[in-house]
Amino acid sequence: MTVRIGLLTYDHLHALAFQALDYVDDPDIELCFIEGLMGEIVDTVKRYYRENKVEMFLGGGANGTFIKEHADVPVKIIDIGLFEILTAVAKARRLGERIGIATYKDARCYADVLRESLNMDIVKISFADEEELSRGLQTAGVDVVVGASLANRLAEKAGLPSVLIYPGPESIAAAIKDAKVMALEIRSEKERRMIFQAVLDYSWGGIVATDSDGRVIAYNPVAEKLLAKPRSNVIGKSMSGALPDIGDTELTSSLKPQIGHLRELNGIKVVVNRIPIAVSDDAVGSVTTFQKVSELQKAEGRIRTKLADKGLSARIRFDDIVAVDENMRVAVARARLFADSRLSVYIFGETGVGKEMFAQGIHNESSYRDGPFVAVNCAALPESLLESELFGYEEGAFTGSRKGGKMGLFELAHRGTIFLDEVAEIPLHIQARLLRVLQEKEVMRLGGDRVIPIDVRVVSASNRHLRDGVAAGIFREDLFYRLNVLHVEIPPLRERCDDIAELFFHFLSDRHPDLAECLLPLRATIVEIICRYSWPGNARELQNVIERISVLLRTGADCTEHECRMAVLEAIGKDVFIRDFAAQTTADGERADKNGAVVQELCKIFRGDTERVARQLGVSRTTLWRRTADLADSGRSFGKRGRRH
Repeated sequence: MTVRIGLLTYDHLHALAFQALDYVDDPDIELCFIEGLMGEIVDTVKRYYRENKVEMFLGGGANGTFIKEHADVPVKIIDIGLFEILTAVAKARRLGERIGIATYKDARCYADVLRESLNMDIVKISFADEEELSRGLQTAGVDVVVGASLANRLAEKAGLPSVLIYPGPESIAAAIKDAKVMALEIRSEKERRMIFQAVLDYSWGGIVATDSDGRVIAYNPVAEKLLAKPRSNVIGKSMSGALPDIGDTELTSSLKPQIGHLRELNGIKVVVNRIPIAVSDDAVGSVTTFQKVSELQKAEGRIRTKLADKGLSARIRFDDIVAVDENMRVAVARARLFADSRLSVYIFGETGVGKEMFAQGIHNESSYRDGPFVAVNCAALPESLLESELFGYEEGAFTGSRKGGKMGLFELAHRGTIFLDEVAEIPLHIQARLLRVLQEKEVMRLGGDRVIPIDVRVVSASNRHLRDGVAAGIFREDLFYRLNVLHVEIPPLRERCDDIAELFFHFLSDRHPDLAECLLPLRATIVEIICRYSWPGNARELQNVIERISVLLRTGADCTEHECRMAVLEAIGKDVFIRDFAAQTTADGERADKNGAVVQELCKIFRGDTERVARQLGVSRTTLWRRTADLADSGRSFGKRGRRH
């Protein structure tokens, strides 16, 4: 760790410094020489320190002390010991009887000690600047001057002989090593200050610290904003006087922390914690922190979600839902309208129509969008497990319960949305408990004795009408009205003619883009088939059919129209398709072989193989020929009674 030291040099000191380096032998020390005396180098020293070229300065007595006072930078003074002074005085005595020792201000020069012990005429000439030293040399009446470079320079101007006092290489080397230690201490202290300042500046909560007298010594920007009092009006002032809303004179005397106090500051609810700081049972200050209740609640929601680690998020938005058909557009618009409300929403739709997609869309456009989205399929969990999953449990609530208990899904959904899919399957005794949660907005874990407040948006769904469950006595009427405040019904795929083709190619492009590109020229053939099928499994069945087609056709390259048709039919199930299409097309009691649309579709499927068509219809080839002739004579063209033509 390199330490940059600026050595304030002049005359002989420069050469001595180079000699001193032989005594240092430390690769982590980087010396920078700054030549000049006192006021000559103040600006240079300031600039070097500001630009971080030098961390610590090292200088001789007067020069170093002057720079320390006028440049406001850290300086290590090179001490001049008694031996150096004695040596200089001995030289001076050979030049004159009355010796003047020049010393900067009140620096120690041993003048009195030397005068008495050596019985010599020695006087001390103190100075604060060059002008004062010049006057002192003129009025002291000395024969010779002992001092540093400035004293020697001015003595020469006054016509007086002088002797230079300078430290030896060993003293300079020791001073360099001390300067390194001091620089590292200053650096460490600066790092601690920066860390402390970063904690203050970037803390989410307000922080106020006081000293032992109760005066404010730290006050961060968050505190300044929440308390609406500028820093200049608080720092150095009594906390109880400057900040009466959070100050408490009894804190430091009692040495008892005050945790979790709820207060209101400028109309904002905050939680205040005050901690006394004591050393050997003596109060030396205090730290007060406070944070918005709303921020704590948001953090609580995030923590609940992370603890669950179940990816409780909603990815689907209403813009992701394919809605070309007018019926579907109406359903999406209604759900979008309901999303703005905080009321419960009930979604009805057949299996596979996308009820959870609607629930996620509602969550993502609601005021709960920043909270978790928790989905639970009530039909997928056994009765014994469903209750503990929904409401959680305390440790020891039942045999096999987790140590420490477990948070329920309603708790996990706090400040977010819970989606209760297949809600009609919830047993009656759990319905009663669910009703209380919805009414009171609080939950009690199994085996627990305390209520936990929650703020949850409830979206429920089922493929069965809840009213039928109420009529049959298997669903509570009061719970029905709690869930069915707002109602969305998603039309089945068979009633969304315009969406079938769009969904098919949307799913295909999303999962198998290369195959989608190959089949695009055969779109008309595919649409003709898929629009004749009723899709009892809705979008989920459509997705499964697409996956089968991808296996049957592989890449789809060089696929003929017939191969494409047969692949789609096989993916749906040829017999299933025929029965479904015949059931849709023929009138009640009408034979399939008497319906032109059915006969025509079968001819396409079997490529005009009348024997296979007849076998499928359960008639002979002769009967089939007669039926087609009768249909043609009666003007009943093929396809006229088709469902989507």
